[in-house]
Amino acid sequence: TWMAGAYGRWFVTRSALRWDLSGRLGVVHAEDFGSQGELQAWTRVGLGRSLSFSSGARLYAGQDGLGLSSLRGRIDVRLAQDWQFGLDGRARKDGPDPYGVGLASVSARHFRASADWRGVKGLSLGLVGGYGELDELNRTIVGPQVGLPHLFASYGGLWLGYQEAVGWLPGRNTWVQARLHPAPSVRIWVRSSYREDRAQAGVLRELGGYTQADWRISKVMRLRGSVLARFALSDRGSTGSGAGLVGRLSLIANL
Repeated sequence: TWMAGAYGRWFVTRSALRWDLSGRLGVVHAEDFGSQGELQAWTRVGLGRSLSFSSGARLYAGQDGLGLSSLRGRIDVRLAQDWQFGLDGRARKDGPDPYGVGLASVSARHFRASADWRGVKGLSLGLVGGYGELDELNRTIVGPQVGLPHLFASYGGLWLGYQEAVGWLPGRNTWVQARLHPAPSVRIWVRSSYREDRAQAGVLRELGGYTQADWRISKVMRLRGSVLARFALSDRGSTGSGAGLVGRLSLIANL
C-alpha cells in the first residue's frame, strides 16, 4: 500500500473576522483494492475570540464511483473572559477501506461537548463529555481536565485529563500533556497516556506517547517532526489497532 498527496491553506483576515480554508488532494493504492482518489476540505470562520464555526467534508473517487465518506463540524463560544464552550460532531459512511486491505469501515457518528473555566490566572478547569455510535453499538465518555498553562513560567505549561467510558467497550483513559517553547522559534508538544478497555474477550491495556516539535527556520519555512508510540500492556492489548512506532518529518512553506 502506498499513499501520496498535497496540502494547501488559504486565509483572509478583516479586523475581527477571519476565514480559513484548507484542502488535501491525494491518492491511495492497495494491491487488493486498486486506487482511490481523495479530496478533503476544511473551512473555519471566526469572529475575534468570542465565536468560531468550522466544518469539513471528505470525498472519494474509486471503483465504486464518487461518494461522500465523512462530514464534521464544530462550534466554539467564549463568554466574557472566564468561560468557553465547544460542541463538535462527526459522521462517517460505511464502505471499503483502502488503508486496511481486507477490512471495511463502518458507519459511525460521534458528538462531543466541552466546557472550560479560566477564572483564576494560570489555571483552567474543564469537563468533557461525548457520545458515539458504531453501527448499532453506542458508547458514552465523560471526564475532567485541568490545565496549568504557565507552570513552567514563560517556557510552557502542563495539562492533565481523565475520561471514563460506559456502554459498549467500557473503560478509562488518562493523559498528561506538556506544551513547551524553550526558544522563540521552537515549539514542542509531549503527551503520554494510559488506556484501558474492558472487552468481552478480556481487558486491553495500552501505553501511548506522542511528541511533536516545530522549528521556524525563517519567516516562510518551518520544519516539523513527530513520533507516535503505542505499546500493549496485555496479550490482547492493541491487537490490530496499530501498536508500534510511527515517525513523520515535514517541511512547511508559508507562501
